[in-house]
Amino acid sequence: MECLDTCYSSGGLYAGLRNERCLCGKKADGFLSPEAWDLASGCKSSESYDIYMNVRKCEKKMISSAMEKDLIGCLDSEPKLKGAMVALKVSSGVPHVTQTCILSCERRGFTIAVASQDRQLCICSDLLSLFEKAENVKKMSNNCIPGDATDRIQIYETFNEDPSCHIRFYDQNEGKPVMLFSFPGSGNTWIRHLMDISMGVYTGSAYNDLSLYNRGLLGEITNPFSGRSIVVKDHNLAKIFPYKVLPKYRGAIALIRNPFHAILAEWARESSRNHTGAPSEDRYKSAGFLQFAQESSIRWRTTLEDVMTGVEPALVIYYENLVNDQVKEMRRIAEFLQLNSDDHRLNFERRLICMQLDVAGSFKRRKKTLTFDPFTGSLKEKLDNAIVRTNTFLVDHKLPSMVLSYLSNSTAGKGD
Repeated sequence: MECLDTCYSSGGLYAGLRNERCLCGKKADGFLSPEAWDLASGCKSSESYDIYMNVRKCEKKMISSAMEKDLIGCLDSEPKLKGAMVALKVSSGVPHVTQTCILSCERRGFTIAVASQDRQLCICSDLLSLFEKAENVKKMSNNCIPGDATDRIQIYETFNEDPSCHIRFYDQNEGKPVMLFSFPGSGNTWIRHLMDISMGVYTGSAYNDLSLYNRGLLGEITNPFSGRSIVVKDHNLAKIFPYKVLPKYRGAIALIRNPFHAILAEWARESSRNHTGAPSEDRYKSAGFLQFAQESSIRWRTTLEDVMTGVEPALVIYYENLVNDQVKEMRRIAEFLQLNSDDHRLNFERRLICMQLDVAGSFKRRKKTLTFDPFTGSLKEKLDNAIVRTNTFLVDHKLPSMVLSYLSNSTAGKGD
């Protein structure tokens, strides 16, 4: 318990104990590997065992691998000091400017370290002071040229978490939640991850999927109608028991994905029995897949129509738009949820930056492009008809229409 208390008080998320030595850390990667312990044993100071941040100072192999993961962007020139930024001059005798910069910013409680090799300069910052808005995160990330990052000013995450990135439950009943529904395989788990970070409140669920809970979706096992979550995932219950379930919601967010891609993704989940698995191609050639796809062609359309006929107001989010611009779609969701207070707007901008730094989360399925088209001619015809009918339904309800690329002539074999 003393080791746990030590790690908790120092902000650690992981605690390790070996030979009565305590090791703390905020990231799991490589934390308790045999290599980590062997390298730690080479530290001269006995105090180095107490805090993981200090152990890194004499673990050069771990530093280089950690730096690759923590590099989040590059700048062409040094940023101007503003907000909570602090500039530190690194001694000319220090051989590793970047490592020293990261550790110096970590010790001072900063989230970001900006290292300028040429001028031996280190700038420590919080998220908002450096990035200012979420859109700049991607710009700075794209500014790193592979193989050329050392010639630019590098931006690194430290082990410290920005307080704005914390996620919570509502402390009291906030009234009826908004339903989040989709055909399974449409990215429901991923959008919940994005919403949890950007809204700062855990999304709830009508299910009790412990695998999702264990991977960070803590609202998965709470009472969905306790009022502690503003949005609740519900794939099926509202369709099976519409008159009983639909009145419990005050609105709906419909996540729609190309049905060809959604069916392939859901089949991958069912076949691999997890949310990120990728089954072999033989599974897509089976009679089971054909039956599943036949049934799904109907379910993909009717789920949307049944729910959106019974719940108002409704917001449509297209998965493809979410892939292209997460920030824009999260802003649409926040406006729909009427999170308009001045306090929320300020924190929302900070949390969007947090989201951009962790877009994939731990829910990204390994990409798999099939070498053949698993959909027969009759299946394509059924799904094309479902797309046309659903698009007509959306237009009739004055909701955003689908894109023509959903139709079968441009969608085969892309179910990641």
